[in-house]
Amino acid sequence: MKCSNCGAQLDLKHQFCANCGTPRPTMEPHFAETESKFLELKNLYHSGELEKSKFESELEELVFEDESGTNWMLGTDSGEWYRYDGQEWIQTDPPLLDEDEELPPPSIQSQPQPPYAKTDQPSKKNIIIIVAVGGLLALCCLAIIVCLATGMIMFE
Repeated sequence: MKCSNCGAQLDLKHQFCANCGTPRPTMEPHFAETESKFLELKNLYHSGELEKSKFESELEELVFEDESGTNWMLGTDSGEWYRYDGQEWIQTDPPLLDEDEELPPPSIQSQPQPPYAKTDQPSKKNIIIIVAVGGLLALCCLAIIVCLATGMIMFE
């Protein structure tokens, strides 16, 4: 991609032109996401965490078709954008967002719904625990009453 101000080649890793300091143009969201994934894969490959064959197959997964039916990809070595014109891959800068155009809001994924309906009623397990604890308390009270009545416990 080239700088919109001076025409210098922009490095994928930089957000500003190294030549004039102009901010990197804002690409359409799918292009920006693909470029980010490309950089991540390239870093894994260069660090030795990803074999060349796996790196190349992962890059093939990043080839996509835009809304107009044009296929796009990033060059394996260069990181430059290419579009397929029906016969060959041509190095081309990706479409940019207009300065007036706003990025779409990030999609907010809703929390998955629980497989059951929540209710205010206690579960069967909780009822059993409550009855067991209540029964133990009742037995303790009864034992104290029996001990008091038979004189086993005396108060002075």
